[in-house]
Amino acid sequence: MDDSPDAEPCLPGPMVDELGEVIRPDVGATFEEDCNTQPCPPPEEESAWEEWSEWTDCTVSCGGGTMTRSRTCDGDACEPDSNGFTDSQTESCSTSGCIVDGEWSEWTDG
Repeated sequence: MDDSPDAEPCLPGPMVDELGEVIRPDVGATFEEDCNTQPCPPPEEESAWEEWSEWTDCTVSCGGGTMTRSRTCDGDACEPDSNGFTDSQTESCSTSGCIVDGEWSEWTDG
């Protein structure tokens, strides 16, 4: 339910004026009027992140690559987690240099 000052309550209740004071009929008078008759909105569903998938294989075996994992939102409105991640996360991997199997060539004039 909307808790803002301008929100109209959705359940039946006493009639109130602009200041929020309950309106009371004169003593001995009959006073009856429907108010707050609009239907209540459905309760909001809580959204939550599913578990992370397994990390993908690194994109390269050396020289610096990336690996990724993902997850889905169980609901309509998942917020980023405490690390700022939403539905995917990427990390660096295989950051060591590549070993080249070979020999140096002869120097050239250049």
